[in-house]
Amino acid sequence: MANQNCIYCLERDANSKDHTPPKNLFPKDKRNDLITVPCCKKCNRSFSKDEEYCRAVISSTGQSQRNPSAKEILTGKVFRSLERDQAKGFRNYLRKSISPALVYSGSGIYLGRGSKIKVQMERVYNVIKKTVQGLVFHETELTVSDEYEIKSQYIDSVQQVQQLFTIFRNCPIKRIFSDDIFSYRAGIIEENTPISSWLITIYDSHIFLVNIVKD
Repeated sequence: MANQNCIYCLERDANSKDHTPPKNLFPKDKRNDLITVPCCKKCNRSFSKDEEYCRAVISSTGQSQRNPSAKEILTGKVFRSLERDQAKGFRNYLRKSISPALVYSGSGIYLGRGSKIKVQMERVYNVIKKTVQGLVFHETELTVSDEYEIKSQYIDSVQQVQQLFTIFRNCPIKRIFSDDIFSYRAGIIEENTPISSWLITIYDSHIFLVNIVKD
């Protein structure tokens, strides 16, 4: 990491390494092939709370529990972390975020009453943004400066998901991590720049479309 600046702030020396995707999404025995990128300790520490929040939300919502690794993370790491004294504020926030809801199937059939959680998507997007910054550096050795903007969108339409996977099917950049915990596909739109489109999948159920554009 000699003479290398942090890929996130682009200012301080890279005196640390960051895992991308975040290693807290993975059980310990499935972290062997994770990517690391050079960053400073200040940036590395600044992501930790949002990464913990993102892990709790992603592993406990949608269809994540169909993924054995997500279930292991939720029943192990997430539940244990919520039991800590330091997590009292987070526990209270989660309680206040839960509200009654009517539950429908994907085809619109009413299934009964349940609950929903109000998600702070900006915190989830912060993690997705920094993850894509790391992947851009890993794949192209380019950094994303302030002249570019990273736009993230959570995709919850089945039809749109199918369309996106068709579009990204033949992209040259792709990788799937163990047990479909995390995967990405990407297309470079403008050579020698970070301008690109990324399709991120977490626990084979949460889909994000990320575009890097000129600001």
